[in-house]
Amino acid sequence: MMQSAMRRLILIVMAGLVLSGCSLIPGRNKRTALNVTSEPESLVYINDREVGTTPYYSEEVEPGEYRLQLAVKDKPEIRWQTQVSLKPQLLTSVQREFGENEENSSYYVLTLESLSSKSAIELTVVTVPDSVIVKVDGEPVGFAPVTTDDFEAGEHEAVLETPGYRALTVPFNLLAGHRLTVTAQLARDQGLTGEMTATGSAKLDDEATKSASPKPTPRSKASPTPTSTRSATLKTPYVEILETGTGWLRVRSEPDAYNADNELTKVDVGKTFPYVEANDDGWYKIEYDKGKTGWIVARYAKLYE
Repeated sequence: MMQSAMRRLILIVMAGLVLSGCSLIPGRNKRTALNVTSEPESLVYINDREVGTTPYYSEEVEPGEYRLQLAVKDKPEIRWQTQVSLKPQLLTSVQREFGENEENSSYYVLTLESLSSKSAIELTVVTVPDSVIVKVDGEPVGFAPVTTDDFEAGEHEAVLETPGYRALTVPFNLLAGHRLTVTAQLARDQGLTGEMTATGSAKLDDEATKSASPKPTPRSKASPTPTSTRSATLKTPYVEILETGTGWLRVRSEPDAYNADNELTKVDVGKTFPYVEANDDGWYKIEYDKGKTGWIVARYAKLYE
């Protein structure tokens, strides 16, 4: 019993030393490392084989693609799985917090990949839902999905925030010659309301930071003068896609950014499209192609009537 407790303490300390991030594993040319933590304690499966319980740390896994599964120890029917890509000499970290259901649960996965330049450093953040405000070391860098090369190698901390969801804090290490990708899901929080804006040094579009759930623009008889380059040929009402930080905006089959499987296409920033309707949750339906419609996040679009 005492040995088991001591082993768990050692794993927790090791996980803390690597800051839940991706790091180099000295002297492990053919091995990789995997660090998995969860709340509550969970059974860990790699490719359907049980390998331990959280907090789990191993340097004995061969590099490759794996299916990682977690099952809550006291309620093994509550499960979650994700794909992890383990690289030689690199530590990959996974953190999962189980909620009452999937929407109230959160996770993040940190993965590294080599860049052609040995001195280059990149950080990419992809979230569910998308359009989450990303702050690194207290400074906003944009809305997810976002990629930046503005940070130096070393320890950093990202905070992911958006109205209606619990903020998620992600500690990580940036390594020269590598791109770190943070893939995260935020947990819904029905107790959070109100608007959120991004302030600071990041160059975020004013229109895009007004609110995560703007109400549809009231329809009126008077029509403002459109500023879009297609205003002379496109009949009102229509929407113009505003700056997103990525150059494009997802179009979805349903007004739900939580579901990653409902993406229809992507539309480019600056393009204009016929407006169909709006809902009360901050979405516009547009005709993105002749006879084809889908939903976009309204804060990334300007409605002309």
